[in-house]
Amino acid sequence: MSEKIYALLFRLFPSRFRAAWGEESLDLYRQRAEHERGFWPRARLWRDLLSDLAVALPGAYLREEPALSPARETGPGAVPSFTTLDEKPIRSSAYFYGTLLTLALLAAVSILAKHAGHFPVLRASQAAEANGVTVDPWATGRSAGGADGDTAVIGNGPGAPPAAQASSGKPPTSYVSVAQSKPLALFDDAERRRVITGIAETVRKEYPDHATAERVSRSLQANERSGGYDAVDDPAAFAMLLTRQLRSASGDAHFEVVFSAMPLHQSAAPTAEQDAQYRAIALAANCGFVDVKILPNRIGYLRLDTFSDPQICGGEAIAAMKKLSAAQGLIIDLRDNSGGSPEMVLFLAGWLFDKPAFFWNPRENSAANMWTHSPMAGSGLAHKPVWVLTSGRTWSAAEHFSYDLKEMHRATLVGETTGGATDVGVFHNIDEHFGIGMRESRVANPYPDPDWAGRGVQPDVRVPADDALEAAQARALQQLARR
Repeated sequence: MSEKIYALLFRLFPSRFRAAWGEESLDLYRQRAEHERGFWPRARLWRDLLSDLAVALPGAYLREEPALSPARETGPGAVPSFTTLDEKPIRSSAYFYGTLLTLALLAAVSILAKHAGHFPVLRASQAAEANGVTVDPWATGRSAGGADGDTAVIGNGPGAPPAAQASSGKPPTSYVSVAQSKPLALFDDAERRRVITGIAETVRKEYPDHATAERVSRSLQANERSGGYDAVDDPAAFAMLLTRQLRSASGDAHFEVVFSAMPLHQSAAPTAEQDAQYRAIALAANCGFVDVKILPNRIGYLRLDTFSDPQICGGEAIAAMKKLSAAQGLIIDLRDNSGGSPEMVLFLAGWLFDKPAFFWNPRENSAANMWTHSPMAGSGLAHKPVWVLTSGRTWSAAEHFSYDLKEMHRATLVGETTGGATDVGVFHNIDEHFGIGMRESRVANPYPDPDWAGRGVQPDVRVPADDALEAAQARALQQLARR
């Protein structure tokens, strides 16, 4: 491994330098590495190599000259000329500024991808649930103010677009409609004060950590009294500012204040006909089980694009997992999984353990509901290695599944950092235009790493998402060969 690292570092030098000195440098490294064994001698070797690299690399580029070849004179009175065979190497300053520009673009894309308004909400407030209403106004990814008809249906209810229903995996307990109307006409001191008061009261009442709730509520109200929000006359910017302040004051990335230019109206619970429509759409999409097969060398492969409700899709899930139980290892592809039902997360995780395992869920208030139902009848996967493929398109329940398996050291994550969906809380309306989402679970996270809200789940093996399957297969072959 050390020799490979040295060879990679040597590729930083110009091509002609590598051609002239590559073999000699590698032989010199081998000779020295052979005699310097042990931790401290090897550390001294790498100290010398890195020091030499820092000095020699800039000099190699500064001394690099284009290769020239004399050209034949042609015609009367011709004068000697030269033809450039190799172009002058790119200057180190160009590499430096190019790297800065690339990092800036990557950071911008990451921020836009993670904070583009996605806040799928698990359930409604307790008051709304008492009336059988669950609000999920961002499930389709459309802005509440972006409706282009008389009524835009948002969420996973039967009135939502079929694609949204099929991708969510949640039963349509209710939905939210946004009536087309004029945007909020007046946003003044009175409206700001009303929103701040409503947020403070809601946080004090619902947030599980009472000391933190009191501290952040007092901070917002004190800032409002001192005129800290007087210069903010745009309601959307006001909501973003409050979100940043709540997260900063609490250290909790689950807080999100949302502004909707159009009033949100909660609808009645769906009818039996609408429930049947949702069920038909989920089953037509095979409940998100896109591909279930055994790859060469008896490696199981499951591509799952949504976590559907097990009450509807339990049969499809059982059939898929029983088929994969004969495999020697399992690759679960969640690169295009947009989330769905936490119950299906727990159900599928149960096939990977031979006894009940604690599967922490930041959406759940009862620790008793965080245990898998392992062992599952017919499962042969409890002691088989598992690899989970992730990408920036891995969201919500898929992040829940990936996070717990990683923290329990039950699976190796291969690919990219997940999307970081802030959907592990409850949404409360402040008024017709403002609302707040927050975490309300009172079960402490037993793992040292924070959950995925706003930050995503980091892979164990970082590769581009398009290369994740190939990388997982290669590691599977290596690991299974050692068994």
